[in-house]
Amino acid sequence: RPRDWSSDVCSSDLGVGPPGYQRLTLLRMDPSGFGLAALQRLDDVIARVIDGKLAPEGAIAELRAIRQRYSPWPWWVTLLAWSVGSGASARFLGGGGREVAAGAVVGLCSGGLALAARHHTTWERVLEPAAALTAAILAPLLGLAMGKLSILTVTVAGLVAFLPGLALTTAL
Repeated sequence: RPRDWSSDVCSSDLGVGPPGYQRLTLLRMDPSGFGLAALQRLDDVIARVIDGKLAPEGAIAELRAIRQRYSPWPWWVTLLAWSVGSGASARFLGGGGREVAAGAVVGLCSGGLALAARHHTTWERVLEPAAALTAAILAPLLGLAMGKLSILTVTVAGLVAFLPGLALTTAL
């Protein structure tokens, strides 16, 4: 059984069959919605098919489950993580108590949008601009309600989960 497969962030190539009669299949994942856990699950399915431990029919069922983007965490834990992460980012960016609280609220809203978009490809494509618009509207409103605060810090903190990690690290 020849094994011929490679994987990158957005796709996996799989060659199935004996040499000269292999069928090449490209398994593509949407780059805006990939996760390392999903990629690991995809690699596990491919390896089990290659090793003959999983029939193609079972692999198809598992690929459909991966596509559903199952989250191991309840929705409220995910929202809490978005909120706490954004609040912590506001402090990291030099904000005080008001910025931390407002950033947590904006992060909660960003997380809510991300959860709502998780199962809708069309919504997922506009998630970042929608979250940015929401943050840009919500931060000044929170400033009016809470008193003087840095709107820029609150806006960036509420959107920090959308920023690529390396770009944020090197920008500082």
